[in-house]
Amino acid sequence: MASGHDDDQYVNVFDVTPYIPALNSVAPGPPYLARLDLDLSGNINVFDMVPFIQLLNKPCTP
Repeated sequence: MASGHDDDQYVNVFDVTPYIPALNSVAPGPPYLARLDLDLSGNINVFDMVPFIQLLNKPCTP
């Protein structure tokens, strides 16, 4: 499993917070970030956050 967005190998609130300014953004321009578009839909919404929310407080080490 890949590490969280702050690369500390642990899923926590700091991995979810980058989504807040990017919510409802659409590719290709800012604040859209491809790294946050987990379902590759071309927009960032709550569905991209679900995997992180389900893994909160769990390690991401292989």
